[in-house]
Amino acid sequence: MTDLEKNEAPERGFSIFKGRRIGPLVGPWVSSAIFAGLVYYGETTLPALEEVARLIYVVLALIVFVSTARWLRVRSHDRRARDRRQPRPDSKIER
Repeated sequence: MTDLEKNEAPERGFSIFKGRRIGPLVGPWVSSAIFAGLVYYGETTLPALEEVARLIYVVLALIVFVSTARWLRVRSHDRRARDRRQPRPDSKIER
């Protein structure tokens, strides 16, 4: 049976950690590392930016932490598998 007969999308990309793709995680990590490198360079050339650089490092660490936590968030089931809307109790339509 082919992938098209199973009604599943063909696998694309590199998947790790319970079948999740690493792409959404790489973006924030790489951009934060590049920006941290630029801040470090600015901090070494202009020592007066030391206090501001610490604040920027904290913000970058928070961005990386939140993006990683959202990527690792546990999903109990495939949300695309069924309709997420719940019928109202007073609904006259039977399903």
